[in-house]
Amino acid sequence: INDSMLNGRYMGITNYGELMLERTNFNGCGVDSTSVAELKDCIFTNSGVVLSGQALLDGCSIDTGSSIAAVTCNGGDIIIRGCDIKSITNNTYACGIKGYGNLSITNNRIHDNCYPISFTNYSDLVLNELEGNTFVDNRYDGYRVESLGSQTLIEITPIDKVILINGLSIAEGQEVHLKAGTIFKFIGGTITNHGKLYIDGTQTNPVYLTSVKDDSVGGDTDGVDATPGDRDWNGIYVRETGEINCTYGNLSYGYYYNNYNYNPAIQVASGGRAVFSDSTLNGRYMGITNYGELMLERTNFNGCGVDSTSAAELRECIFTNGGV
Repeated sequence: INDSMLNGRYMGITNYGELMLERTNFNGCGVDSTSVAELKDCIFTNSGVVLSGQALLDGCSIDTGSSIAAVTCNGGDIIIRGCDIKSITNNTYACGIKGYGNLSITNNRIHDNCYPISFTNYSDLVLNELEGNTFVDNRYDGYRVESLGSQTLIEITPIDKVILINGLSIAEGQEVHLKAGTIFKFIGGTITNHGKLYIDGTQTNPVYLTSVKDDSVGGDTDGVDATPGDRDWNGIYVRETGEINCTYGNLSYGYYYNNYNYNPAIQVASGGRAVFSDSTLNGRYMGITNYGELMLERTNFNGCGVDSTSAAELRECIFTNGGV
């Protein structure tokens, strides 16, 4: 279909075969393709695009005008390049690009969204290319990870912007590595860990877990001149089958208040295990509460401490404005 126009609601075209569109306008309706598709220089107004299979989105303008993602990727080999991508900023579901697959995202202008790009299934994500994109006037300036997916080994590596988190769950049997240089900024929520979490920082390239309001790490992510504070996110809960191993990690502003109780940045349940070395915890009240097994070495606590009712070894640690 070339040089044409479709007007309507919901899906203008659903494709299970082969689809080629060029210079075609969609008003109030979009495209859902699960097979081979090429969309070039098309305009979508009040509508979006859903892609899986093998797809190319080239030079298109997409404006959903709503909380619907402008481009949704549901697996497959998908190239998105040279597009203008927009939804809205005032809805937490609104994304420029959302999904997973073997993705190449290059030279796009992604603007006026809540999240410019949101990955829904990180373990089934391959970023073949992620470069040359411009983020303008989005609510948050970063990549959101909504879910880790189901694979047993997951490595999260640093990319050109911070990774936005609003709660994650690590399943029993999963092993998740945050590689050196990764920056997690939390909009809220908790990391609930039933598996194994490795924070693999280095002395020159630590891993940061902090508040989205923290401009000292990764720049200004939320576009708001706000001071980060305790309770900006709810910390890490190491469950009965869980384990955390943290080397050169820096954790800030993660604890929560519930039913008149202050809950720590790190809570280790009976049966759980936590090992920290050469790391830093910044906050208030308890940095770590331990009911399982705790091993700390050369770890600094600023404004927070440790409360352990089970097995614990603390060696060469520094507590400033915090106790044990």
